Amino acid sequence: MRGTTESADQAVQTLITRAISFLYIVAVLYGLWGGFNILTAGGDEEKVKKGKTIIIQALIGLVVVFLASSIIQWLIRLVLQTS
Repeated sequence: MRGTTESADQAVQTLITRAISFLYIVAVLYGLWGGFNILTAGGDEEKVKKGKTIIIQALIGLVVVFLASSIIQWLIRLVLQTS
């Protein structure tokens, strides 16, 4: 990053970590939005169904982000060990 003494690989790792953290936050907020939709449905089955769908999508998003971060960290370790 600008103004630091990090090497290029450390800067890329920091950037990836921040991006993944941002994606986790977005997924959690999306799940909370789904829960809010369910809570404010007022008995409307269509709104409850929409809220459940949003929560399921948020959970899938969390799993995808977790798997992607694991794969990326594995690749980074693999690349840095060979150099």
